[in-house]
Amino acid sequence: MNKKIIMIISFCLGVTIFAVTVFADIVSKTGYDQLKDSIKHTGATLGEDLDSFTMESEFLIKSNGKTFYSMNEANKYDFVNDRTSRNISETSVNGTNISRYAYGDRYKNINYHNMIDDSYKIQEYTDKLEHFTLFNDPFQEENFKDIERIFDALVGNLRNHVIVEENTDGSKYFSGSVGDAQIPTLINAVSSYFFKQFIINDYEYSNLSLPIITEDVFIQEISGRATTNSDGIVESIFSTFVMSGKDSDDNIHDITLEVIVKIVDINSTIVEEPDLTGKKVTVVSTDRSQNQLDERYKGEWKSEVVIDGNNHFEKIGERFIEITSVEDNYMYGKYYSIYNEDYIEHNREFEFKAEMTSPRNGTFEALDSSEIQGYIRVERGQIYFSFKNANEPESLNYDRYQRVFDY
Repeated sequence: MNKKIIMIISFCLGVTIFAVTVFADIVSKTGYDQLKDSIKHTGATLGEDLDSFTMESEFLIKSNGKTFYSMNEANKYDFVNDRTSRNISETSVNGTNISRYAYGDRYKNINYHNMIDDSYKIQEYTDKLEHFTLFNDPFQEENFKDIERIFDALVGNLRNHVIVEENTDGSKYFSGSVGDAQIPTLINAVSSYFFKQFIINDYEYSNLSLPIITEDVFIQEISGRATTNSDGIVESIFSTFVMSGKDSDDNIHDITLEVIVKIVDINSTIVEEPDLTGKKVTVVSTDRSQNQLDERYKGEWKSEVVIDGNNHFEKIGERFIEITSVEDNYMYGKYYSIYNEDYIEHNREFEFKAEMTSPRNGTFEALDSSEIQGYIRVERGQIYFSFKNANEPESLNYDRYQRVFDY
């Protein structure tokens, strides 16, 4: 995904979580918890209990009523046949139209991007993928749990601005709206800071020709509605987020983000491999054995730490990974670093256990400290290794490791 999409979806995710969290029972926290449970139940059900489903999303960014950017996305998941597909269409006010398509199963993946070379790229595997995850429950991620706790604390009395209707079949309809007068100062301050620091200053934002608002930035309105079916699955979410502010000429602008998410065709979605007859196609065969996790990765791996200072590059230390054991879907090892005398405070050592969720990717935590967590990715002759809470400056965060040989 390109940077623009990452920016938009990250922002939308934050807004949607906020808007959904605002939906609460009008007099008690029971309704608030009930909707959160429905959202979590939906995430778990989509990946574990359904045969198939389609998730449709639409993102719109407007300013003073004019649409500057729109994205429509349809993701299909077919667990019966182990197939998935994604269709994305983007349109911006400057006339750029982007179309992307992706298809995947255990034997191949197909990708298309009209802005690259208008060709379908087919990657075929020489053997069947054993690790193939179509959908991961996002609400099981540790980051979401942190976000949930933050919004639980921030929402406060905003939960009282919603209407909850329960139908006779057990389905529910949630709706709510809050204006700037009801939004706590703390939420407004945090949102204003986020918007100015991570959205306004981003190159992709200015590339959309949106107004640059930097003064008197505040949340003008948040509204939304959601529905759950009789099985407790969230079928639709619609949320609107309006941020208002002034540009450098003291002109007032409203930046509106609309997010629509629907889950449709539950247990009736079928993903078919696309017919590429007459299309421009490039085929690449991939030997999956090159990426399988096995004993080849045992041994020592090294990364040199280099900084740019005083118009020259300077090596200030080395980092090492020692893979001691590879068992089933787990990798065991030790990390340690040796810095020069001026940077010796960055030396660190810990043992880790990594669970490989695919032949190449995994997550780990230090065996002696659950606060040290990270990611590992194995490639041909390389290991990518990074972790957070490492007490090291970002400028030193180099994480590609090469195999150390005795000759």
